[in-house]
Amino acid sequence: MEYFAGSDPKGNINCFTRQLWEEIGYSVDKIYSKIWDEFANNKTLEIDFILTDCDQAAGEVSLIGSGKPIAAHWGFSDPALVH
Repeated sequence: MEYFAGSDPKGNINCFTRQLWEEIGYSVDKIYSKIWDEFANNKTLEIDFILTDCDQAAGEVSLIGSGKPIAAHWGFSDPALVH
């Protein structure tokens, strides 16, 4: 299962992301902008991989949760600012 969250959620899902998810068949009725703390406090969720995708996130404190996740960074401008 995939989970998406950020350290500083903007409160909305990017319209291009929503459209793409709908086109490929992802259910978008339950997606929302969320902070990664929702997952950090879940002791039953084992996180295998953390991918940061924003230049600002590369230097931020990483998500802490159960398991020993592999981390990677794919740097580009903040995707939440693209409209």
